[in-house]
Amino acid sequence: MTVLSFHPCFPGDRYIHCAGRSLTEDEKAAMEHASAVILHQACGPALYTEAQKRCRNVFPDFSTRFAWPGKIGQAELFSKIGVAHPETMTYKTVKVFSETHKDGRPSLDFPLVFKLDQADEGRGVFPLTGPEDMAPLLDKARAWERTGQTGFLLQRYVPPFFGVLRVVVVYKTFVAYWRVAGATTGFAVNIARGADIDDQAHPELKEKGIAAIQAVCEKTGINLAGFDLIFPADRPESDPLFLEINYYFGRRGLGGSERYYTLLTREINRWLKDRHIAA
Repeated sequence: MTVLSFHPCFPGDRYIHCAGRSLTEDEKAAMEHASAVILHQACGPALYTEAQKRCRNVFPDFSTRFAWPGKIGQAELFSKIGVAHPETMTYKTVKVFSETHKDGRPSLDFPLVFKLDQADEGRGVFPLTGPEDMAPLLDKARAWERTGQTGFLLQRYVPPFFGVLRVVVVYKTFVAYWRVAGATTGFAVNIARGADIDDQAHPELKEKGIAAIQAVCEKTGINLAGFDLIFPADRPESDPLFLEINYYFGRRGLGGSERYYTLLTREINRWLKDRHIAA
């Protein structure tokens, strides 16, 4: 039995480095003869499609990631599977927004959150406090489109009870911690932009958040991702609201890269064992 890996931290029986190039016919054949294929988190849709087509056992399961891409796709996914999330409107282009709202005003009540579809680490997230904020943000979206990226969404702003709860799933392990605004944090409560980490506060809400993520993972097959949730400030006892799914996430909240890769290796071995595949 052969474990074929594309992840440098889990070499398996054979490791293939194919960043920036297409697979060779020999590498495709190796997938077909492998008992399992291990992919890296930055895996693109072409590599994932080849792996899924040629091998029964592929980790991680990125089917949902590529079927529902970006923040727009995630908002549509949340609606489809029936999980609570802030009221959201999505737009593939600025032109679509302008044609939908002739007066330049969204139909949702302010305050709102504006998110560029594929931006990460909080760089494409901005507040809209009133109609006067709309025009400059549409200009940002037009500039975004000129780079070849398109799409944005508007989301009703829900004040959080206590920061943003990040829940990371690595196969059967779930790790939860809070991201709370720090002294230099901007609107987006993101570690890369100065947010603080708190892994002790409100353990009962952390457990509730983990339970919500476990239910979603059972529905979707997601087994490697970081989910962002909030509990509304005016009703923290309610179900958490889903904000985003991050398939390529930072590791500081998990104790750094070394601890993360230790966890990942353990869980990949656990996944292989559950499939009766020798590592």
